[in-house]
Amino acid sequence: MSALSIATAGMTAASDRFERSASAVARLGTPAGAEVDIAAETVAVIDAQAQFEILAAGARRASEMSKSAIDIIA
Repeated sequence: MSALSIATAGMTAASDRFERSASAVARLGTPAGAEVDIAAETVAVIDAQAQFEILAAGARRASEMSKSAIDIIA
């Protein structure tokens, strides 16, 4: 499995975690939101965002490396 596909799969997972936590926060103030732990969800949102940013940087680097390899071959 390539570094780019690993990074993009991780970005998808981080995005899904972000969306789940954001949905939980959006339920605050409703009957369904009574059991939402705002502190835990805030940490989860920040964590998912940081993971996404790190994986995006990895994806950019993998793409740059692939382009460099192609330039060397060409």
